[in-house]
Amino acid sequence: MNYNLKNFWLSFDGEPEIYFEEGASLSFKDLTRIADASFVINRFNPDVVGILESAGLAELIFLNERFLGNRYRCFSFRATDSRTAGIPLGFLVRKDWKVESMELLEPRTFSSRGVLKARISRGDDEITFFLVHFKSQVEDNAGDSARKRDAQGRRLLELVREELSQNPDAELVIFGDFNDVPGLSKQEKAAGVPDLIELLQRDFEVNGTKTRLYNVTLLHPDRDTSGKLWSEKSTDYPPALLDYFLLSQKTYSRFKRVDHIYPEEFSYVLEASDHLPCILDLK
Repeated sequence: MNYNLKNFWLSFDGEPEIYFEEGASLSFKDLTRIADASFVINRFNPDVVGILESAGLAELIFLNERFLGNRYRCFSFRATDSRTAGIPLGFLVRKDWKVESMELLEPRTFSSRGVLKARISRGDDEITFFLVHFKSQVEDNAGDSARKRDAQGRRLLELVREELSQNPDAELVIFGDFNDVPGLSKQEKAAGVPDLIELLQRDFEVNGTKTRLYNVTLLHPDRDTSGKLWSEKSTDYPPALLDYFLLSQKTYSRFKRVDHIYPEEFSYVLEASDHLPCILDLK
């Protein structure tokens, strides 16, 4: 599951309008967000959850222990000490899976967020995850943010090639918030760079063999009841598709479906975050 929880900073002791829940004091807004987010996670019970925009480990541990039945191991990495400049990346991993390794790659790049790489296994099943959060669309000068996302996308492809060069049959899942819609955007035109989403799907060579990443979000879209495909929506802007799952060739052979949890499925889903939880199901 990919879940951008949108500024998930809890208000613990000392805040007004607190509600006491099993020894912790939370604002009513915090409690509502936790209840809505945990409802979705508990309903689908994913093996792995990539978490974006959660303040840190304390929030994830509290969410897991109080609302998720303590089923997960919690991991959170922040590239800088700033709560805003280094928006953390994290994982919830079911305890019946083994975490072989987890590291924050290049923390001073990728908008001071880095790329969170996790190798997770259960029995003979091993998957390497790359969780990303690309530069936002906020910019001072036209094209600045698109140029940064272009550089991030190219570096991400280099990391993928490095991984596949060591193990061509590696099962890779690249996912997160790419902050880019399909097609050439105004920002990309201003920057003079190609469409990021198309760039990430181009063929490339590994050890002399051609391969590619499969963007299953687009190849096998899960649309809402009106026929639209999106993953983020707020009162300030219409629905947009910013979150994706990309799979290596070996992982794509196991693909079953992508499921976006739209408001018609759970009416309070946008109360937890302006991003939808998105689920990848593999065979």
